[in-house]
Amino acid sequence: LTLYVHTAKATKQVNLARTALETAAKEDAARPEVLLAVHEGYRLLGENPDAARAALEKAAACAPSTLVGRLAVARAKALLGRVSEAERMLTEELARSPKNARVPLELGRFLALTGRRLQAIEQYRAAIRLDDRNLAWREALAAVLHEAGLHDDCLTECKAILDRSPANATALRLTNLILLARGQEPLPQ
Repeated sequence: LTLYVHTAKATKQVNLARTALETAAKEDAARPEVLLAVHEGYRLLGENPDAARAALEKAAACAPSTLVGRLAVARAKALLGRVSEAERMLTEELARSPKNARVPLELGRFLALTGRRLQAIEQYRAAIRLDDRNLAWREALAAVLHEAGLHDDCLTECKAILDRSPANATALRLTNLILLARGQEPLPQ
């Protein structure tokens, strides 16, 4: 849904995006992951903050039975500022599903959102240890490492990303920011 909104916005078909968001909010009102995408879609369009907020509130009120749904509820609660509820849910989920890489990833996102970068780094690394194939997770780790000022560690993660995806925009941007700050030549883009 979020990708659809990006595409619709880029092709100036915002009415189609609005219709898709309204339909998803009605038809999938019990699926917090969809409601979270509806919230994100309205945010991307930069309009209808009331509908965006309503989708977030509905997502936070859901009681899903799936892992994806429970993680979406926790993220919705965090975005609504209900930090202690979100943290409790994520900690419980980590105890319930210790081998699922999505859980420490979501906990890492939450910790980064609340400014606890070093704890976020630990959770991102735990997610990568469980499943090292997902480059987006490494990108998230590299970004938090950069924000935390751990530039050597950031460069190590960026190198791991660039070894598998030489044109990765995030890894190139972070690497070049560090190289330029050190007075070194940036990588070609």
